[in-house]
Amino acid sequence: MMDQLLSATKEMTTTNGTTFETPYSDEEAASKVLGSREESESFFVELAEEYQESGSLSEAQRPYLHKGALQADGNWDDGSPDTVEGFEAIVGHFEEAHASGLSYPSIKLVEEAPEPGLRMYRASSRSSRPGSVAVTDAEGEEFWGRIRKNGTFHPRESAPEWAVDVLEEFASDPALIARKEGQVTGKCCFCGLELTEEGSISVGYGPICAENFGLPHPQN
Repeated sequence: MMDQLLSATKEMTTTNGTTFETPYSDEEAASKVLGSREESESFFVELAEEYQESGSLSEAQRPYLHKGALQADGNWDDGSPDTVEGFEAIVGHFEEAHASGLSYPSIKLVEEAPEPGLRMYRASSRSSRPGSVAVTDAEGEEFWGRIRKNGTFHPRESAPEWAVDVLEEFASDPALIARKEGQVTGKCCFCGLELTEEGSISVGYGPICAENFGLPHPQN
């Protein structure tokens, strides 16, 4: 057990041959997994709970505990060659919405994105990467990639080329994109409700969503 607790940055290998480096001790890795995944049930949570109960894991289990911790921190590298940086602001807005009490905050853009539109939502504690921002088509039927907690977007091959452009536009000025979306559709891109109050129609989204996502609104 002491050898496990004293581990500094070291190399680990999973049973399928994936090799990676981890900066955590086993205790730190277990704490990160449990802290990010709340009370959800998952393979990583089971490993973390087993470690905290017994104080040790098998040599086959330990790499997966550290993989779960790296994923929770947004530091797991799956080797995606098309990583795009610079989306920390988007992650920040979703974190603010989650801290405001929204369990599943999302943003849907159908007018400010080409067909079939684009949707972003915060991955829950049950996800392989809790707290990351998943990117899909507007109806959520096709997964296009995710923005990790460190602000990097990792697209899948199925992601349309314009997806990065839309994400960059939203990251640079979310209030502007949300206003254009709301004024064209007549609905708030955050909650999907119809805009009826004059101030909300003007800015393109409602006062509650503005407060949740950290955006300006005349009522606030």
